[in-house]
Amino acid sequence: QGVTPEQIVMPHKKSVRLSTGDALLDRNLVSVPEGALPVHTRISMLHSYGWVQGIVTQAYSRLSDDGTAVMIYRVAFDGGREQEVDLRDTACKLVTTHEADTPRSQRKVQVEPRSA
Repeated sequence: QGVTPEQIVMPHKKSVRLSTGDALLDRNLVSVPEGALPVHTRISMLHSYGWVQGIVTQAYSRLSDDGTAVMIYRVAFDGGREQEVDLRDTACKLVTTHEADTPRSQRKVQVEPRSA
């Protein structure tokens, strides 16, 4: 007999999501270098006028007032605006990390070395 999907046990992985039933990102985790979102991740952020989607174009750490490293993200929103975002202060959802959703102009080109 084959193995059913229910029998497969996946190893525990640190996830940026709170739980499988909740799509909100864990603000504490994505705000530290260990839980940083990768570049080209599509997210949705809650603003006063509703949810707005965008793509992470940069991620870097900055020292906070108390000396701890905090992740800051540069997000290109679908409306054309780009801004720095501190996710400690904003409700955010993970939409996808799939590169197919990343506009070609924002993808990093990887060049494979050719052998002679």
